[in-house]
Parts: sequence; structure tokens; C-alpha cells
Amino acid sequence: MILTKKLFDQFPFNPPFIIGERLNTQGSRQFRQIMLDEQYDQILPIALRQIEQGARGLDICTAMTENPDEQQNMMRVIQAISGKVNTVLCIDTTQPDVMEVALKTAAEPCILNSTHLEHGRAKADRVFQMAKDHSAAVVILTIDEQGMAHTARRKLEVAHQIYEIAVHDHGLQPEDLIFDALTFTLATGDPQYENSALETLAAIGQIKKELPGVLTSLGVSNVSYGFSPEARIILNNIMLEQALINGLDLCIFNPAHLVDFSSIPLDQRKLAEDLIYNRSSNALRDMAAYFRKMRKNKPAVQAS
Repeated sequence: MILTKKLFDQFPFNPPFIIGERLNTQGSRQFRQIMLDEQYDQILPIALRQIEQGARGLDICTAMTENPDEQQNMMRVIQAISGKVNTVLCIDTTQPDVMEVALKTAAEPCILNSTHLEHGRAKADRVFQMAKDHSAAVVILTIDEQGMAHTARRKLEVAHQIYEIAVHDHGLQPEDLIFDALTFTLATGDPQYENSALETLAAIGQIKKELPGVLTSLGVSNVSYGFSPEARIILNNIMLEQALINGLDLCIFNPAHLVDFSSIPLDQRKLAEDLIYNRSSNALRDMAAYFRKMRKNKPAVQAS
């Protein structure tokens, strides 16, 4: 049986399959404080709110420098929501031991997020075997021993390499694999990353074409770190729209910030697209200046 069929049978799979990002200690100050204060009764309301807003999966990350017991933290979160939410749980950790605890605790279907080949294949082998044993899907990052792939060509090379290991060595189905082509913030102006969004978009399309059956995902909000909240909403939504055009299946996204793409004003759309596709040397400056001015008046687009 295809593992992802088990994962998504009860959820209509019309992209994007949104994975809510608010149960993440690395991305939500509120959730991080809840975990530090051990206020576990506040976890379920956050989970349910995201589902009400349109999330069909929940990203769960409990890594914190202030509290290094990530396994215990993960178990606490899953115990707080398991059996009370009708959704997929995305176990967001770099540690196989944490994944294993989550898989043994959760009643819901799980996605293991994530694995890669940065330090060789030993960790990936363990993650793929856990996925096979527990009927889970796996998010695969386009990272190998050379580091994080920056171009579409390199992202595709890494995807092929890890695909061979997962499918031919571990017997996973292509549909059990969810490739994250990764993107970086466009806020720094660093020439190394100015083409990162367009390379990611190209990689999504190429992975879908050359590895039939696999799914793709993206942590969309990575593209906008460092921008104002108003600019982030526009940039994230335009990046999501363009990723969907290229074949994106799942996204880690705050569902409260999803807007009707057609409602985005044309001038804001142009600013975001110019930046994403690196069409102008002034794209970053223009985007930042526009939303600085707008912040003095009113928000650009209200999230639905």
C-alpha cells in the first residue's frame, strides 16, 4: 500500500496541502514561551485554530537551546493533541530519536521532516527505515555532502541521489517522498542568494518532471525573513502562487496569512515578482521602500 495514500486518504489532496507552522519553537515566539513555561494546555487551542483557518497538517518542532530535552518536549506536544485533531502531523526535527518518539506517540498519520545527505547516508538510512516501519512519509531536503544545493541543476542532482537510496535500497514508493527544494530569504541583498527563489521554483518543476510520483514541499516563509509583516504577507503569497504553478504539492505556511491571489494589487504583485525572479537590481530596495511607506498608513493586504 502506498504510504501517502494512508496519510492523505481522509484529506482532499488539492494543492496546496497547507501544513500550519505555529507549533514550532524555532518560528513562533508564542509557542516557544508556552513550552518553556510548560503551559501544555495551550497547545491544543493553537492546533485547532490552524485547522479552522485551513491547515490540513501541523508542523511540530520542539528544539530549544533553553531546554535540550527535545524528545520529551516532542512527546508532550503530541500527547496534548493526539487523538484530538483530524490532521497529519509533520514531525520537524533533525534527530531520528525524536522522530521515533513521535511515531510511537502519535495516533495520527505522520510526515518525517526531514532528512538529507549532509553527513553521508547513515542518518537518511535510519529515517527511511523508520518511515517504512511506521507507514510514514519523508520530507527530503536537497542537501548532500557538498552542502545545500543552490541551483536548480544541483537541487535536481541531489534529489536523484536520495531518490535512489529511498526507493531502490529501502523500498519506499515515490509517493512516500516529499522533496523540499529549499529557498532562502531575499531580504539580505547577498548576491549569493539573489537568484535563490527562481532557482527553487525551477527545481520544483524539474523534480516533478524527472521523478514521477514524488511530492514537493516548501517552507514558503523562508523567502521573506527580515521583511516587514506587510511585505511578508505579499511576498509569501506570490512565492506560493508561483510554486504552485511549478507543481508544488505541500507548503509549510501560516494559514491565517493565506490570501486570494487575485486580490493582491498589481503594483505589489510586480514588486514581489521582480524580487523573486531577480528582474531588477533595484528590486529589493523598491520592495522595502514601498512597504516602509505603507506601514505608516495601513496594512497592504489583510490575511483571510
